[in-house]
Amino acid sequence: MRFKHLLPASPTIVAGEDGIPKVSILAYNADSALSVRGFDAPVVIDLSTASLERPVTKINRNHEQDREVGHATGKIDASGIYFDGLLSVPGQDRDEIVEAAKNDFPWDASIEASFPKAEFVSKSKRVTVNGHQFSGVYVARNAVLTGVAILNRGADRQTVVSIAAKHKDRTQMNPELKNFIEAQGFDAEMVENNETQLQFLTAQFEAQKPEAPSLPSTSFSGVAQKQRDSQAEEAQRVSRIRTICAKYNDPEIEDENGNPISLAAHAISSGMTEKECELEARLFDLDNKSSGHSAPAFHDATKNDQDAQVIEAAMVMSSGVSEGDIKKNGWYDERVMNEAKSSRFKGFRVSRLAYQTMQAAGVYHPPGQLDDNYIQQSVKAHHKLMASGFTTLSLPGIMSNVANKTLLAAYTRAPSFIPFVFGQASATDFKPLYSYQLEGSGMLEKLAQDAEMKHGKLVESQYTKKLETYAKMLAFTRQDMINDDMSALTRVATMLGTMAFKAREFAATQTIANSTMFSLANGNLLTGNTLNIDGLTASGVAFDGQTDTDGLPIGVDGARLLAPASLKVITSQLQNQTEIRDTATNSKNFINNPHAGMFESFNSQWLDNSIATAAANGTPDVDRSKTWYRFADPGAAAAFEVVYLNGQDSPTIQSAETSFNTLGMQWRCFFDFGFGENDPKMAQKCVGA
Repeated sequence: MRFKHLLPASPTIVAGEDGIPKVSILAYNADSALSVRGFDAPVVIDLSTASLERPVTKINRNHEQDREVGHATGKIDASGIYFDGLLSVPGQDRDEIVEAAKNDFPWDASIEASFPKAEFVSKSKRVTVNGHQFSGVYVARNAVLTGVAILNRGADRQTVVSIAAKHKDRTQMNPELKNFIEAQGFDAEMVENNETQLQFLTAQFEAQKPEAPSLPSTSFSGVAQKQRDSQAEEAQRVSRIRTICAKYNDPEIEDENGNPISLAAHAISSGMTEKECELEARLFDLDNKSSGHSAPAFHDATKNDQDAQVIEAAMVMSSGVSEGDIKKNGWYDERVMNEAKSSRFKGFRVSRLAYQTMQAAGVYHPPGQLDDNYIQQSVKAHHKLMASGFTTLSLPGIMSNVANKTLLAAYTRAPSFIPFVFGQASATDFKPLYSYQLEGSGMLEKLAQDAEMKHGKLVESQYTKKLETYAKMLAFTRQDMINDDMSALTRVATMLGTMAFKAREFAATQTIANSTMFSLANGNLLTGNTLNIDGLTASGVAFDGQTDTDGLPIGVDGARLLAPASLKVITSQLQNQTEIRDTATNSKNFINNPHAGMFESFNSQWLDNSIATAAANGTPDVDRSKTWYRFADPGAAAAFEVVYLNGQDSPTIQSAETSFNTLGMQWRCFFDFGFGENDPKMAQKCVGA
């Protein structure tokens, strides 16, 4: 829809002749550049494409529609915009204007106009409009003049208003006037008792005379005039509905078939009144109680940034991310979440984000019109906001954040065994990382009096770790944008989150299953050791019996048990039950379980999987479903480590905002991680019989 802009102009006022006060206004000069609310540069009206909304334009005071003071006919030519008419509406406002004009008070005038397109011309370029050159301005094409106001002060000092400001005494209605009034379909006697109607129709009667050049010289039949009046009323209803909806960012609703439609389009097509439309719009914006609300200013960075966070949260929830996932990750506070769930933001779509961005940047495109021009205006608004440096309200930026959080929700949804048994390290580059151990004695040595302290030395172990990059591109195409289909992006982001989770779990499973660190020589490989009370006892004895290079106990408890999902039942029994039935002899006797409550456990489906546990050459591990592991707490001493680039332990979706163009947007999803062995004494592998 079109936004209404108040375009100030400054007049000179003189007293006129007897009769109904007449007014002449030079409202806009061809060489004027005007300050318009919502635009960060002056606006020039292209007179060659400008038009009048209707032949007779209402005049009001101070741009208040309920303070009408008259009417006028307009004219647009290469030199400017002109209005000639009558101050035909009696009342205090009309009287004050007239009395002040008698005393030569310099009233100003201001036109009301809407324009669907405003083209920005930078200061480095020049454009010729109305025969004059301009730079650093917006050029308003196809402006429609909808009204004119008389007010105390304007900005364009080149315009002129003159008022013939003496009243005439009311005389008895003459027969010609009576015939004219009845020809228009009115009751002459009723009109005679209605001062406002009488003044207006008298003006129309005078207008049809050749000697009254300020009003139209052509008379119309009653039927034609009624048709014109009806068209004028409908145009006024449509204009007011568009103005109302613009205050609320023209919310999107569903029609009776469940299809999305802008409120303005629905209100116009269904014949809503202005009041009905206002009520409907307020349901979508309960926080905005002011009927005089206007578009957010270009540099209102605080509001834009707050809205950006709320919009992002609303779009994250619309993409299928649950409130539980949001709360678990701590992405938004309670205020943001409550706003995001309100009727104003619920179901926020890509098109609404695009229009919010355009509105903040002072760029216009008709709501509901999703086409190539809509994409061009979105791109323009984005680059304009980014150049200002004052806002986080970025179309690709917010969509990138939504995709990131959708990805992370999918990535963290399933439990992972990696934090349970792997230590975590950070790397600043992709060079191999080495594990270090202390050479010599593994404990502090007693120092004799006056003796020299011996130096300990860190030496590289035989185990290394290296980062690898896992990546994929995402795209939100021109077609997706015109289709207003955010799910085209979030579906891919969700899949990437799941793929990233699988890639990391697969690499971790491969690292453990194919580790050469488990060997008889290292004393951490037990074969024929089934997971049961006796097997767990044997495992504990072997783990606790390990010694360091000096033959001393390692002093670490192997209290973490990792086993395939197929061993979940026996794992749970060993961990939680104090007595376990003796199934070996098919007896009904119960055996005391000394391991209950002595360890933590994790059962992973990945350890049952033939592909994830296969050897490097693809040979499946036939013992995988009866192989289990004992680990030390990785926070104290880790047998294996996972390494992330700069500590980033989750995949990232990164937008290239500068490449946002009319063909769409692109993001890259990447994840830098690697696994490696660290200390063989901190883990044990047991293969069941």
